[in-house]
Amino acid sequence: MNRYLDAAFFDFDGVITESNEIKASAFEIIFSDYPEEIRSRIVDYHLTTGGKSRFVKFKYIYDQILNEPLSNEQLKAHCDRFEEVCRKGMLRVTYVPGALNVIKAWSETIPLYIITGAPLEEARRITENRKISDYFHDVFGSPVSKIEWVQRILQAQHYRADRCLFIGDAQADQVAAAVNDVPFIGRLRKGYPNPFTDGPSIAYINNLTELESSVLKHFTLR
Repeated sequence: MNRYLDAAFFDFDGVITESNEIKASAFEIIFSDYPEEIRSRIVDYHLTTGGKSRFVKFKYIYDQILNEPLSNEQLKAHCDRFEEVCRKGMLRVTYVPGALNVIKAWSETIPLYIITGAPLEEARRITENRKISDYFHDVFGSPVSKIEWVQRILQAQHYRADRCLFIGDAQADQVAAAVNDVPFIGRLRKGYPNPFTDGPSIAYINNLTELESSVLKHFTLR
């Protein structure tokens, strides 16, 4: 007999909206003074490390790609510029196919959460401006890690980990689920390499139109 699904955790970029390219463009703009080869390495790094916060990414870029020091003032300026560049695009970008239907339907029966690598206040503002915040029990973001957010939610709400679900498109999402013993479904984006390991995942899907049929093999939706 299938378990009842108590709650679901969604990443945002690449799971609810097709916004990964907007953020890749932001890195291109911020590092536009650097040679094309450097910009390409930066964008590749961003695209292959989905789910990590921009704070972590900027530090890595300076340390491992640019080999330059990064002051706290520079880091803040980059993060502010990143948000500025992305703001309008995040309001216009399309939903992942099936995402809006899923969150509307599921929110009527179970609590839904967004757990993203974006800054917490920015993530909440985006969901409010896109008029989808009412579908979610809460929205969480950096600087707290995804691993810790899942742990906090499970403890605070007394959910059973095996009766929750994390839907993500990055290895960081898979890790956050695995560390907390939460079943995971990974979204594979067409034209991009599979970011996932052979860890515990119950399904891989191309779009959220496939989500419910995959979930119903393991859970009963209330």
